[in-house]
Amino acid sequence: MTDLCSIEQRYIKESKRHSTSNNKHSINYTGQNRRDSSPPLDIPIIGKAIIKEAKKIGLELRMASLKLGIIKPTKPPSPFNKISGGGMHIETNNGLKRIGFSFLKERGNDNNLGLATSILRSLEFDNESIAITGSPKDYQLVMATHNSTDPVHLADLYKRLIKSVEINSHLFTNDSNDQNKSLPKKDVIDSQDVFLSGTKYTLKRYKKGYIRIIREGMIKPMPNSKYLLKKIDEEYNLNIEKKAWEQTQRAGKVILKKLKEKL
Repeated sequence: MTDLCSIEQRYIKESKRHSTSNNKHSINYTGQNRRDSSPPLDIPIIGKAIIKEAKKIGLELRMASLKLGIIKPTKPPSPFNKISGGGMHIETNNGLKRIGFSFLKERGNDNNLGLATSILRSLEFDNESIAITGSPKDYQLVMATHNSTDPVHLADLYKRLIKSVEINSHLFTNDSNDQNKSLPKKDVIDSQDVFLSGTKYTLKRYKKGYIRIIREGMIKPMPNSKYLLKKIDEEYNLNIEKKAWEQTQRAGKVILKKLKEKL
């Protein structure tokens, strides 16, 4: 998966400046300038068939809105599940003709919008098929338009989308208060290098207790610090007490201390 700097700089900018005059289309999907010309799908029939076919391949889906053709996973992966805070969804829309993501207010930040765009591109959707719509004051949608009416194909597409989200779940952030902005180097009071799945990260603690985790080769901190802290806890068998996880700053401080003792 492309690193976050590239995601923000490339995919968001491309989406915003995309011209509907481009007539190129992918082999499997319709372009943006054709999305309104395709006939409506029979939502009750095709929706039911998609859910049925998805179940055959181990994916549980549910019809969230028959009127709008919104199908959602019954048990979405983190951080799209309720326990992660809500306000982020994987879904179909526009009468089943689009598939992708929706983000509520602050959760529709450049990181999440860019990452969602990148994931859809990895599923072979081209620029014309993908659009970011909505308002930062409400929901922003990152949706790809397809030209399929085949429930088997659409169920498989949905499963591949979920799989890609699971692989990249740690790159999304569902924290509406802390967007993990970069902090001054002079404010670093403690740091430690760690490795997760062969990739080097630097865990840093700043004045006022802020925690940032930076992947090697990147400048901006990773989103979803708590998720990565838990992965560090598991990787290094630190056995952090449950109480420490009540606050990301507290967990980060404890993990740094234990890492210093262990490494």
